[in-house]
Amino acid sequence: MKKYFYLQIKRASKIFPLALVVAVTLYIGFVTILFGLLAMFDGREDNTRFTVAIAGDTDNKYISWGLAALQMFDEARFSIEFVEMDEAQARRELEKGDISAYVVLPEEFMEKAVYGDIEPVTYVTSSGMEGIASILKREITAFVTDIVVYSQKGTYGVNDALFGNDLGETAYRHVYKISLEYADFIFQRNELYSVNELGVADGLSTTEYYVCVIYVMLFVLMGMPFAVLYIKRDYAFNRLLVSRGYSCGKQLGCEYGVHFITMLLLVVAIMIVSFIVERCAPEVLGGILIQGWRGLIVKFVPIIIMISAFNIFMFELSSNLVSGILLHFFVAIGLCYVSGCMYPIYAFPKIIVDFAAFLPTGIVRSYLATFFTFDTSVFSFIGLIIYAGVFYAFALLLRIRKIVGIRR
Repeated sequence: MKKYFYLQIKRASKIFPLALVVAVTLYIGFVTILFGLLAMFDGREDNTRFTVAIAGDTDNKYISWGLAALQMFDEARFSIEFVEMDEAQARRELEKGDISAYVVLPEEFMEKAVYGDIEPVTYVTSSGMEGIASILKREITAFVTDIVVYSQKGTYGVNDALFGNDLGETAYRHVYKISLEYADFIFQRNELYSVNELGVADGLSTTEYYVCVIYVMLFVLMGMPFAVLYIKRDYAFNRLLVSRGYSCGKQLGCEYGVHFITMLLLVVAIMIVSFIVERCAPEVLGGILIQGWRGLIVKFVPIIIMISAFNIFMFELSSNLVSGILLHFFVAIGLCYVSGCMYPIYAFPKIIVDFAAFLPTGIVRSYLATFFTFDTSVFSFIGLIIYAGVFYAFALLLRIRKIVGIRR
C-alpha cells in the first residue's frame, strides 16, 4: 500500500496550493469580521448610553430635583440618560429608535406620594429593546422602590415615633438628617457589591469566545477543496485494488492519512498567518491568538483527527462533486450555527444549548476554550476521539457498500 499512499500524496500536493489559498482567505475574512465585531462591542461599551424619557407629571419640583440628582450623583448616569418630554413625543421618539424607553408618571404623583398613596408608573419600551428592557426596568423600579417607598416608610416611621414619645420638636431635624443619609446610601449603592463577569460561554471573554469560533468555522470549512480528490464517480480502480488484496480499509486508511497530513500542514500555515496578524495588529487582539499557546499545533492534533474523519465521511456520502461540496458546506454551516459560532450560544433556548454541547462543532469549541481557561477536563478530548472513530467507521461502511455494489 506504500505506492497507493504515495499516489495519494502526489494527488494531494496538486490540490494543496488551492486549499492553502482557500484556508488563508477564510482565515483573513474571519479575522477581519472579528476585528469589526470587537471594535463595535468596544465602542458600544465605552460610548453608548441608553436614553429613557420621563413623561407625565414632570413639572413637579421634586421630580425635577430627583432627575437632576440622578444625572449628577447616581451611578446610573454612566449608562442611562434621563430626558423630559411629553408622552406623545416620547412615543414618536421610541418608534424612531431615538430613545430606549419612556416612563409615564401619573398626575400629582409626588403630591399623593407625600401622603403615602403611591400610584404605579407606566414603563414603555419596544420589542427591539427586549435585550436591555430588563436592565432598564430593574434600574428604574429599584430607584422608585428604594428611594420613594422605603425612605417614605423610614422617615414617616421616625416622625411618628418622635411625636408618639413627646419629641415632636426634634422630628424635623431627625427626619431631615435620616433622609439625607438614606439618599447618600442609595447614590453609593454600587459600593455594596462587585461585578464578576464569567464570560460569554465556557468562561471565555467576548474576544476569546470569537477567537475560538473563527477557528471552529475555519477547521470545518477549509477541507472542502479536497473534495476534488475524494469524491468519486468511478470506483473501478478501487475495485481492482480490492481484487489484488488491498481491502477497502487499507485504501481508506491511506486516503485518511494523507488528508490528515494535508490538514495539519494547513493548520501550520494558518498559525504562521496568525503570528503575522499578531505582529501587525497587536492592539486589537492583544496577542490573544498565540499568547501562552505553547505547543499549539500539538494541541490542535485531536481536532484535526476528528475534522479529517468528518471530511472523509462527507466525501463518501456523495458521488457528484457539486452536490458533495454543497452538502459539506451546508452541513458544516448548520453545525456551526447551532453550536453558537454565528450567534453567542446563550442566545439559543436551553434545550438547543444542551444539544449543541454534544455536536462535533460544539465539542471543538469547548476543546478550544480549554486553551484559555486551562481546564484539565478530558471530556472534550474524548468527544473528539469518539466522533473521529464514528465518522471514520461510517465512511468505511459507505466505501465497502460502494465497492460491493460495483462488483455486483
